[in-house]
Amino acid sequence: MAFAIDEINRSSNLLPNVTLGYSLYDNCAKPAVGFRGGISLVRAMIQILKHFGWTWAGLLVSDDDYGLHVMRSFQSELIPSGAGCLAYSEVLPLNNDPTELRRIVDVMRKSTARVVIVFSHVNHMFHLMKEVRAMIQILKHFGWTWAGLLINDDDYGHHAMRSFQSGLIPSGAGCLAYSEVLPLNNDPTELRRIVDVMRKSTARVVIVFSYVSHILPLMKEVWIEIYLNPSF
Repeated sequence: MAFAIDEINRSSNLLPNVTLGYSLYDNCAKPAVGFRGGISLVRAMIQILKHFGWTWAGLLVSDDDYGLHVMRSFQSELIPSGAGCLAYSEVLPLNNDPTELRRIVDVMRKSTARVVIVFSHVNHMFHLMKEVRAMIQILKHFGWTWAGLLINDDDYGHHAMRSFQSGLIPSGAGCLAYSEVLPLNNDPTELRRIVDVMRKSTARVVIVFSYVSHILPLMKEVWIEIYLNPSF
């Protein structure tokens, strides 16, 4: 994106007398940063709608924290800004359910709005699905048929869990011995409970979909358990 915008700005033919700008946000392990970026984009889009007089528009968002946050921001800021109203707002199904997609297309077709705003993390979810499939292939290759799964308590983690649970057994790669959600607040009691589940399980392979900042507190509890119980 940055390269494309720089090329447009350097060209005297593409958008003469117009300079494009952009802001990049790395929200890895910091959803609040991503939300701030989302709000900035919402406000910029509202100004575009206002500038061109597009007072009647549709909104499509991804079914994740980012998309739903954007939807709420749009709904709360659009009318007070005087830029117009939303003709409809729809959530894109993560599983690409054909029935739901056809329903959304029908809503768009019947609407008089000819402007559609889209906020979606399609690439993020596509890469996540590739990660899950790759991990299943690794389990299958090494014959690790009995494994545990640890995930973040966010969209990334829960989507990974659902994908794993739906794809692991049909692939013939094995089964999950347990699946646990890492607490975002690093609650010591919950972390010790998860460590106890890991200790009691016969699974010796643990798959983790988490950010470093969330897995480190668990690893600290694991090391404490190893020190107190060397047979862990």
